[in-house]
Parts: sequence; C-alpha cells; structure tokens
Amino acid sequence: MKGIIPRGKPRKRFLPRQKQPLRHKPSGLPVIILLLLTAGACTFEYETASAAAAGNIPDFILKNAVYTVERSGERAMIFRAETIEMYESDKTANLDAVTFQQRNENEADTASGSCGKVSINTNSQDAVLSDGIVIIAPSEGVRLEAEQLEWDNRRERLFSHPEEIVRIIYDDGTRVIGRGFSGDFSLNVFQFQEIIEGNLQYE
Repeated sequence: MKGIIPRGKPRKRFLPRQKQPLRHKPSGLPVIILLLLTAGACTFEYETASAAAAGNIPDFILKNAVYTVERSGERAMIFRAETIEMYESDKTANLDAVTFQQRNENEADTASGSCGKVSINTNSQDAVLSDGIVIIAPSEGVRLEAEQLEWDNRRERLFSHPEEIVRIIYDDGTRVIGRGFSGDFSLNVFQFQEIIEGNLQYE
C-alpha cells in the first residue's frame, strides 16, 4: 500500500516519497571532522604502514572514543563508540557498540540512539548504521527501530533500502511498519515507499 497516512497532529506526517522532494539545509562551510578522545578512557592501537597496505588493516584503532561531525562550527552528529577503526586509504571510519546524538543549530539534541555498528565515509560524512538500531526523539514522542539505515549528510536525512523494514512508534499509540523509509527528525516528517501495517491514533 502506498499513500498518505493522515495524522491527528499536523506535525506527524507520513508522505509518499515520490510526492515529497527531499529538503535540505545549506551546509555552509565544509564539514570538519573531530576525533575527541574520552578523557582518561582512550587508548591507541597503531598498525605499521606496511601491514596496513598489505590488507584491510586499520591505520589506527581508538578505544572508548568520540567521533564528532561538525558543520559550520556546529556539532551536527556525535558518535560514542567502544572501538573506532580508521582506514585512510578507504576514507572510512568503522565504529562498534555505538551511541549517538543529533543536534540542531542551537546545539539542542533532536534525537539520540544506539546501534551495533556505524561505517562513516570520512570525506562525505555519509554513514551506514546497522545491527539493532534504536532512535528516540523525546520532544516529538517518537521511537524508530530498524536493522539498517543510511545517513545522507548533505540532506540531513535518514533512509533505508527499499526492502528494509522500519518501525515507528509514537507515545500516543500510533505505530507504523513499512519499507523504503526516509525521515527527518528535526521536522518530524517520515516517508515510506510501502506501508506494511499501521495503527493510527487521532486526537
């Protein structure tokens, strides 16, 4: 089933992807990547250059570290991980056992969550989240659950592959399960290519 799911509150909207173009904020200054080491809790594990070049071996490994993505001087995404592996040749950072926060231009948290793994392209800052993803936006009363999602840093959007199942649960009892997800937590707008099941509560 495709189409618009009506909501009692106007801010909670589920729209068909083909009718709603993706909106994005201008990125401004180039993205700056910061690796912030948790005080007193971070260790390094270095690999030799020859060993790293011989195979898929990280250039260095961080334990109990924080990976922060900044945009125009603002901390847009903050990832905390038990392990961060950096691959310079692939421009990739692989994070394990991750918690994260998304922040707006006022440095206020718009969403937070956790997952087993995150792989970040250190050039574009696009990311793939996987393994038991849970994202919560308390101010909007919404919880999202999925096994794999991707972060489009330029558009500031989360999305899934067409076959991936995503669940959205609101505090008021609304529950939607679908495939082909795309969402913006700052606007509380979520889209599905296909809705599998839905239970809507009206005010």
